[in-house]
Amino acid sequence: MYYIYILVSKYIVVSGLVFLLLLAFATADSKLFVKSTNPKDYLLLGNTFYEKNKQVAKELYEKGLEYDRNDPDLLNNLGFYEREGGDLAKAEEYWNQALAVAPNHKEVRENLAKLYNLQGRYEEAAEQLQALVESDDGNPSYHYDLAVNQVELIRGKGYDLFDSAIAHFERADELSPGYEHAEENVGVLKKIMDNLVVSP
Repeated sequence: MYYIYILVSKYIVVSGLVFLLLLAFATADSKLFVKSTNPKDYLLLGNTFYEKNKQVAKELYEKGLEYDRNDPDLLNNLGFYEREGGDLAKAEEYWNQALAVAPNHKEVRENLAKLYNLQGRYEEAAEQLQALVESDDGNPSYHYDLAVNQVELIRGKGYDLFDSAIAHFERADELSPGYEHAEENVGVLKKIMDNLVVSP
């Protein structure tokens, strides 16, 4: 699952009627004029419009960057927009820019890990997931996804990753028993290890 940052804070004090009016008049060929210098206002409005009119949402996120070109949430959402539109290189660029200013931004790391996995870049996906595991050891999906990417690396002859993949599957199952068949995956990996002969 990819994430769009939904802002829930003091900025929601803006009248609900204003949002309804904006939503009602946002069409594919309309232009929005927002009088604000706060990038979080553009983030909130972009999130409000995203499902109805993605192009308007993108324009709002970009406008927000004019007031803070390093806002990691705006960059994350623009990366998500580009990912959905199929421009994976542009999505990666936005997400790496977001990580440069906010290295602990979980949603950005999750999105990058999924992107790298999709592209078969398992080592880079594993790096993102390793950082997520280190920041939140109690999240079973981080352990599970890290193990899955390590298994993909094992298929590419990364035999030294068996123990790590098994440990992460076991941790996922410990945190959430029965999680995504983690226990069965451990059994399969151990069976493979028992029958594996690695030539020098």
